[in-house]
Amino acid sequence: MERLLILSFVLVMASGCAASLTGPELHTLAQQQVELGMTRESFNTLMRPALKETPDKQRRSVESFTEGSSVIDIVFIRSAWIRDGALTDDEYTPYVFRDDRLVSYGWRSIGGMKVTSGDISKAKSGSTRVNVNTGNSGFKPYCPPSKYKIPGC
Repeated sequence: MERLLILSFVLVMASGCAASLTGPELHTLAQQQVELGMTRESFNTLMRPALKETPDKQRRSVESFTEGSSVIDIVFIRSAWIRDGALTDDEYTPYVFRDDRLVSYGWRSIGGMKVTSGDISKAKSGSTRVNVNTGNSGFKPYCPPSKYKIPGC
């Protein structure tokens, strides 16, 4: 079943209808076919069109660590675009793989967003109160490239 869904998605994308879609739009189409337990290889095939349409400078590196004898990889896919001049957490969706199997996805699965476009707006306006989540989730806050000083980064 998994292969059939991926194959149908790839065929639709290959037919040319994807030519005018952005990376986030292609992510939305592909995300509907994401299933927990799918292999990293199947996931990569499914997300290939979205990644292809995401410029290199807008991609995030995979975060990896070990937990016991397992390897955990967090893959970030560009899933939105906000016109604020920064690449913030609310523009990406994280996908968590344990030993090359998808075990969870979404920000809640990794402890929440750290810096959002709302924080950038507050920083632009000179606000001294910016919401930067620094809880003990075990993850170091991600500080996106920005021409604005973001407290906590």
